[in-house]
Amino acid sequence: MLKNWAHLEQVYHVKVKGMLTLPDLERLGKEIGVRMQTVRQPDASRGRAANFWYEVRMRDSKKEEMRRALVKEQHPVEKLKRIGLGTLTVEGIPRGRYRLIEQKEAQKLGKFEKGGEEKRKVEMRKEKKRI
Repeated sequence: MLKNWAHLEQVYHVKVKGMLTLPDLERLGKEIGVRMQTVRQPDASRGRAANFWYEVRMRDSKKEEMRRALVKEQHPVEKLKRIGLGTLTVEGIPRGRYRLIEQKEAQKLGKFEKGGEEKRKVEMRKEKKRI
């Protein structure tokens, strides 16, 4: 699985200083190569939040790239939490705890790994034909 880590979709909740507009989210997403969307703010009931949370989905480890782009936009990252990796999520797991993955989940990750490897081989064949 670690060999194909870059091909697993990773999902993060990112808290940034200030608020990004929808055009900013789209532009940054294209620039960095990630999908970004606003998450319902935990403190929304107490009025307007000063710093907002966003959900970021990425295939490759682009955390540092994302941090640099956000700092350049005057919205530095304050907190970053991974909430999903491939088909696995932290949903339903109490903070500071863990659980063992089930056989079905391990098989799904194995299928993904094999599928990703096959996809790369096909892409490499296409690239060789172009050269």
